[in-house]
Amino acid sequence: MTRKDVEAFVARREAGATALAPGAAAGAAATADGAGGVTVVPIAGTRKTIAANLERSNREIPQAWTMVEVEMTALQARREALQRQLPGLRVTLLPLFIEAVCRALREHPRLNARLEEGEIRVSRGLHIGVAVATEWGLVVPVIRDAGQLNAEGLAERLDDLVRRARERRLTIADVEGGTFTVNNTGAFGSVASKPLVNPPQVAIVTLERVVRRAVVTADDAIAVRPMANVCLSFDHRALDGLDAGRFLATLREEIERPGV
Repeated sequence: MTRKDVEAFVARREAGATALAPGAAAGAAATADGAGGVTVVPIAGTRKTIAANLERSNREIPQAWTMVEVEMTALQARREALQRQLPGLRVTLLPLFIEAVCRALREHPRLNARLEEGEIRVSRGLHIGVAVATEWGLVVPVIRDAGQLNAEGLAERLDDLVRRARERRLTIADVEGGTFTVNNTGAFGSVASKPLVNPPQVAIVTLERVVRRAVVTADDAIAVRPMANVCLSFDHRALDGLDAGRFLATLREEIERPGV
């Protein structure tokens, strides 16, 4: 989502445009009478902004996709420890996943970039966009300088942004300037997905659902472990498979490393 998209949305809202409520549509045509009737839902307001951004992503970006399987034992243990530190918050795996993403991006900074005006602009700051599903549409608030925050700081910042996103209290400053996007599709039960890159960024990563299943361990034993897929989409104009593969390998190591 670009600044222009957000400014357009704010202008529409100030002019009286209303986001679609769940199960209803602002300005929708009346439902036809009788069996087989339909309700016409105009693509307007927030939905129109989202549609334009995703259409741009799919039309302009040659997107490649790759996935790795990750054991989540260590991350789950750290989540439990973090929950004890923050009893006032409902702590998920996401802030710890973002922390691991930041560590991986430090080693592979080319993914922390924006492709603008024919240039790949690699950012020194880790400004992580987080895809948030709301009743009125998808928004991507940004945790600025996420690499400077520990897990506790990330959990608190994430809680604040998600809450304000769902209350429709985000500002333009909250959603602009992202350099890399993280999505938690596993929260909806997904085990594999292909996210669309959020232009002008060059990559987006998703954490899928954690599933307990039998795996073969390093000593050739069979054990039940919590496993999850981590999926990456990237702009092939800016990155190659080697960049993506190295980033995901590092991210897997960061997630699986105990006691970080």
